[in-house]
Amino acid sequence: MEYSVTYEDGFLTREIGSIATKADVAITELIANGHDAGASEVRIIFPEEKGSLITVEDNGVGLTESQFEQRWLKLRYDRKKHQGSLVEIPEDNNLRKTRLAFGRNGVGRHAGLCFDDGYTVETWRNKECNIYELKLSSGRQPIEVKEHRKEDKSGHGTKIKVIANKNLIPVEELTETISARFLFNPEFKVYVNGKLITLSEHPGIVKRTEINPVGSINIKLTLVDSSTASRTARQHGVAFWLGGRLLGDPSWSINGQQVFDGRRSFAKRYTVIAESEDLFDFIEADWSGFKSDFSALNLIAEEISDFVKSCYL
Repeated sequence: MEYSVTYEDGFLTREIGSIATKADVAITELIANGHDAGASEVRIIFPEEKGSLITVEDNGVGLTESQFEQRWLKLRYDRKKHQGSLVEIPEDNNLRKTRLAFGRNGVGRHAGLCFDDGYTVETWRNKECNIYELKLSSGRQPIEVKEHRKEDKSGHGTKIKVIANKNLIPVEELTETISARFLFNPEFKVYVNGKLITLSEHPGIVKRTEINPVGSINIKLTLVDSSTASRTARQHGVAFWLGGRLLGDPSWSINGQQVFDGRRSFAKRYTVIAESEDLFDFIEADWSGFKSDFSALNLIAEEISDFVKSCYL
């Protein structure tokens, strides 16, 4: 006998977790999508009142009709398996550096569901723009395409449009969050309501070193005097930056292991930035932290603790 498997109402919003409930996480994911599309800029329109339109537009490579069906409409799309770790960059974006993609789990693209039960995707390349109206569903599929149409359009890019019916936050709070979650990169600009957001930099560098705690995992550690910059003054602890994006929130505790006593004056002044491009496969889909089964994290915490204590002494 053949049995049909169906989806309950709200399956997809539960599947993508905090991306569907927290505006700052949702917008961060949409910015990351632009980064992974090889964009040099992402422009966001974020309203102050409910019922208004949110748009997130990038000048990345865009998607063809077949690519949209194979990638966007496949839940838990494995980007690394199908596209590799490096980002495809449009030639006319004139980016000098290669990029490692943030995306791994194929859930961030549905971040528009944070604000409404449906959203619109406009994506264009090769002089053709495909426009999709998507809506939450149940039964045989958790999300469905309500309408698909095409039109001619030059250039390349992707634009997400959604009505802000829920989870709206103040624009100032959003811009502060964005600036704190991406490292400075002159080849990747983010605008909110027409204003360029200054991404976080590394002021007050005191000491640097590199560690290789296990296998092929390499991490660059930088001790930063947070008192020299107000932007990092409230972000004390160990901050993991993977490919230029902040993972979770800085803390003097890693996986329950205390790296340094947060009550000391040293801990209230300094921050340790841990940069790596070898940890993407060990993080949660919403970038809230490391996966619980990442066993090597204890070894990493021990080496970071040794570095912090040596700096303190």
